[in-house]
Amino acid sequence: MSVPIRKGDTPIHTLEQWLALAGPKGGETQWVDGRSAKECARAWLGGPDLFPTEIAQLLEQIGGGPLEVERVEPEALLAFDGHGGPRNADIAVWAKDARGPVAITVEAKADEPFDKLLPEVLAAGLERRLELSTSKALARATDLSKALFWPREAGQPGLDRIRYQLMTATGGTISMAERHGASRAVVIVHEFRSEQTSLAKLNANAKDLDTFVKRLSRGAVRTVTPGVLHGPFAVPGAPLFTAPASLYVGKVVRVLGKPRP
Repeated sequence: MSVPIRKGDTPIHTLEQWLALAGPKGGETQWVDGRSAKECARAWLGGPDLFPTEIAQLLEQIGGGPLEVERVEPEALLAFDGHGGPRNADIAVWAKDARGPVAITVEAKADEPFDKLLPEVLAAGLERRLELSTSKALARATDLSKALFWPREAGQPGLDRIRYQLMTATGGTISMAERHGASRAVVIVHEFRSEQTSLAKLNANAKDLDTFVKRLSRGAVRTVTPGVLHGPFAVPGAPLFTAPASLYVGKVVRVLGKPRP
């Protein structure tokens, strides 16, 4: 592995180090075989190459030649606005190729949902604003919506069907690209299928990702095909981003076992 995975200045070479330095919020209770936190770490530490095989194959589709990786960080903090705390990316990769810098983030998923629907987030933000006049939760959700989505056109899904975690993941990646001077931002969902996962929940997540990308792409992409890097997409950018990078979204799947129904 030519570029070590690091948390801050500390290299990570083992699962034990990953858990100690960049483990899930729940600690060992969430560090479970077949679930996303541990399997993500195992995927990145378990081979001779830096990238897990399925992610390496996906990134070949960017088209700029071999990637030169500058930095890989798990649980990377990526600020994308001034309204609250930063976004936690499961994996962030700072890289470059013949076309220049590339910002890449990976969202690891077993069958956990992509957080709440946007209307739930907006309602919670409004409630919080009524409790505390200085709360910026509502402004964050509103500004992020404006930055990522164009006005709705016929046949496109409404914002009431969008999962908020996909929005913050994308916002964090675009912000990372802007700070890195990258003209391309890549968001990857790395799905882990095992006996610990539910097929019904995996299918629900797939539909939610399809819905998000269909709206993000203004109807150009209706289904996110695993192993295919979709894009580039252009987003409005304002009020959060001055010159947003061209956006790519992809999904890869690692099968560890047969999901239950």
